[in-house]
Amino acid sequence: MKKSKILALALCLTCLPVHGAATGAAAGGAGIESVDLAAAVGVAPHFRVFNQTDAGLADLYPATMKDFEKLGDVGIVSVIRKIEADWKSATREEILALRDIYFKKFFNFMAGLKTRRENTREDTPEFLALWDNIYQESTKAAAGGVGELQWRLVHVMFVRGLLLASGGGSPEAQDLLSTVPDMKLFFGALADTPTHLRTPGQPVVPAWQHSSVACITNSIDDEARGQDVHKPGLQLGSLDWNMKKLISKEAKRLGLHKSVYLPMIDAGKIGITTLVKMWLHQIFGVPLTYDEYTAHGIKLDSAVGAMHDEAHGFVDNRRREVKQAIINLLNAASAAGKNPRAEALPLATGHMVSRFNALNQTLLAYVEAKESRAVEDLRAAKSLAPDDADNAERKEAEKIARRRYNTGITALFQALHEAYAMKANVLEAPTLEKAITRLCANATSGETSDKFNELETFFNPRSDLTNEEIFARIGTRSLASVGVHVYGADVPTTIAEYAAQGKVFMDTLHVNRGAVYTEIFFDVVNGKRVKIQVPTAHYLVNTAKDENAVLGLVGQKVSEANVPTNEQRQDLREADETIKKVALKRTERWLTEVEARTNTLVSGLTADVLAHVPAEARTAYNRLVAAQNDEWTRFMPSVALIPWVAPAPEVAPTVIETA
Repeated sequence: MKKSKILALALCLTCLPVHGAATGAAAGGAGIESVDLAAAVGVAPHFRVFNQTDAGLADLYPATMKDFEKLGDVGIVSVIRKIEADWKSATREEILALRDIYFKKFFNFMAGLKTRRENTREDTPEFLALWDNIYQESTKAAAGGVGELQWRLVHVMFVRGLLLASGGGSPEAQDLLSTVPDMKLFFGALADTPTHLRTPGQPVVPAWQHSSVACITNSIDDEARGQDVHKPGLQLGSLDWNMKKLISKEAKRLGLHKSVYLPMIDAGKIGITTLVKMWLHQIFGVPLTYDEYTAHGIKLDSAVGAMHDEAHGFVDNRRREVKQAIINLLNAASAAGKNPRAEALPLATGHMVSRFNALNQTLLAYVEAKESRAVEDLRAAKSLAPDDADNAERKEAEKIARRRYNTGITALFQALHEAYAMKANVLEAPTLEKAITRLCANATSGETSDKFNELETFFNPRSDLTNEEIFARIGTRSLASVGVHVYGADVPTTIAEYAAQGKVFMDTLHVNRGAVYTEIFFDVVNGKRVKIQVPTAHYLVNTAKDENAVLGLVGQKVSEANVPTNEQRQDLREADETIKKVALKRTERWLTEVEARTNTLVSGLTADVLAHVPAEARTAYNRLVAAQNDEWTRFMPSVALIPWVAPAPEVAPTVIETA
């Protein structure tokens, strides 16, 4: 593997440990040479996510800053981004510091796993042998020279460690992750060991139980679960496909950072403010826990929950949307007769990358202003009865202060972390006010809960409809929405119309009925396999419960008294139809109300941002955008600055000729 590829993998693919101290005795083998980070880079790292205000808020309102201290010194991010910008300039000491920090925390986690398993029924010879196998592979990789370090292997070993900690991961956990792009390594590890790697008579085991090589071999297989998923691509319009590489290269040069993953040992769900501040720095916390981990109502079997948090980083769309905003400008330039490659590319890329970074800094200023106000309010509340935390007046004042703080912070969390609302149109807005307004609109424009029961009876956690009934229900969906594009006159637009023309091979129709998604597969005439995933009622109701918990932070939680639990729904399967209809309607009303209140909460973000962002920060952002728009107008005096809009979503250049 080339050195450049090694370093790229270290930055792009890692859900890798960050730092720690695992001695040879603690980890169960030879230790790794320790390198002091500050000494390695020559100066103390200046990069910071959290400051004294964060510490003050954590003291007064621990929940919102939960586990921020477990990130330790995130100064390593400065080293990573220096290497990302120009790996050739990296010193040997910096590479060693990176290796030292990543491997040691991995060993710490694995050593803790081994310690907790000892002297238990689970401490089987097979477990100990597998733990030793993963540890020995890790140690061997860590001992390699700077130019030999196989970071992809490290990531595989980390995934294997997570699966070992969790006992392999439940089917529900796998189902939850199956919709996430870039999970090839995880699902490759879960697949059976390839035949050519097994000795005669050797039992078939999942790849993660066999070797890292088996996991990598499987991850190359395009049929691995979780890979055949619709992921929106860049809408290039009139631009050449090669422009994507040029845009990415220029954006990187100008400071569009890649995501950095920082695992956190013995941490569960981290606080909202901790998460939001990290996201605004393009840093993703990946909590590692030895205890049970639950997300969206699904038990993720201990440390496999880390893969769920890593998945949030994989599907984060912000960097892609920056590139889309650049492409929109380049299409406008092309329409005006400008050369998009030679003339417009540097200008458009410079505008959007700097605007994106400025918007993140402005939102950080907003969060920190909210924190400062909350610290003041909570201290004032505490002063009402310094020695009596149960004092009624103090408790009421603290509740009001927390809700005032949560209004806005929870909305920003919902928009960024749950709705992925940072679209290109946000960056194209002429002012901060309009940018946040568009962010809110993007976050609240998703599908309503009307179709939550589309492929189910609601009283069965898995769909009990026949394959044909399920296909009939998804027949109204457009072909374009599932990645099939048909051009020409009088062409079908829906799946049902396409099937009526004999263009769908019905003998290939297959349905997976999971607890999280109902998955439908079928082949069409051009050889493309279509995959559709529909969230189950089980998943959507539990996700709405997560949203309802967020509403509780601002005193808007919707009562769940009339919403039947998963077990109660199954008990109702044999009930009278009238009773079943009442239960269904109650749940529909509850879902609708949760959605409406969540949208109202998010829609209030614009006013809250404008009320708290320091005036100089708001003015600086607006001046930056105005100056950029003036410069672009001078560059293209013949046309107005109107972003190019794609005619339809596009997954891949799939073309089907028709008569």
